[in-house]
Amino acid sequence: MNIAQKNIVDFAKRRLFAAAAGLLVAGSILSSPAANAAAEQAQIAVLPAIDAAVLYAAENDGLFEKEGINVKIVPFKSALELTAAMRAGRIAGHYSNLMTTVTQRVNGIDSAVVVTTWHTSPKDRAFGLALSPATAKKIANLDELKKAQGVTTARSSGTITDRMLDVLIENEKVADTVLKPVEVSQIPIRLQMLNASRLDSALFYEPLLTLIEKKGGRVVWDDRGLDKPLSMVALRKEYLKPEFVLPFRRALAEAARRIDADPEKYRPLIAKKGLLPPDIAQTYVLPKFSGFATEDGLPPLPTRDDVKEAVDWLVQNGLIKKTPELDAVVYR
Repeated sequence: MNIAQKNIVDFAKRRLFAAAAGLLVAGSILSSPAANAAAEQAQIAVLPAIDAAVLYAAENDGLFEKEGINVKIVPFKSALELTAAMRAGRIAGHYSNLMTTVTQRVNGIDSAVVVTTWHTSPKDRAFGLALSPATAKKIANLDELKKAQGVTTARSSGTITDRMLDVLIENEKVADTVLKPVEVSQIPIRLQMLNASRLDSALFYEPLLTLIEKKGGRVVWDDRGLDKPLSMVALRKEYLKPEFVLPFRRALAEAARRIDADPEKYRPLIAKKGLLPPDIAQTYVLPKFSGFATEDGLPPLPTRDDVKEAVDWLVQNGLIKKTPELDAVVYR
């Protein structure tokens, strides 16, 4: 494996959403709920996703302290670790999506979404269907893909990428015979297989889509035509109070505005936190994190319809057996 390939794999490993490991974060990093209360520190767990830049920037610039709250951003490697910490009460909240938050609530973790960090935008793609270099030589666009048969594509049950693949299939009326699902849950393996053309297609997110294109792949569909919340931050019940949620949102809104105003100033921080693959760390165009049609400019919170859509999808796929109270999933 050459250095470039190793960098890609190392980055992808950090983006793995479902590892087969238990909670690996040491107790010295994550304090107990009692210690949190005494120190009044809220530890927010994040995965190495590009929109985590907003949380790191708020911490780096002292914006949480400016708003009168004590917040520490704690990096995690996988959603499994994150959920384990949430269940144990060792973190105040975490980077999430609707499927994760709904599933946690069904399984007894009383949390709710308080802010959206990544939303589809007409200007910036977030998720997209990518073709391998070999497949890209045969299929030039989505129309050509829809005429093909048995195109292998990665699946990962219960994840947001799996959900977005279903959105593509439904919205674009892709026939059942076009895509042949292959279960590949691990992001680094999926990325390796796609770049090596051992897999015809896969649903990925930025900045990995840009990286795939650099390696000869092609993106034939993306989410810029959609209107959906993608990722967000959910907090435990103890923190679902105006005196914490409102300053927390204000800090993130200011951080988002600062990144958008001077992205190059924050590029070293974003790269240092492992949110960009080394191969494109200096060239990747950062998405806009603010400027949405909301009071604070942050992406809008999920609507009740968004929540119901996520719940229905989880039920239809057998991932949950009961539904939570829809209005309790998002704190307003």
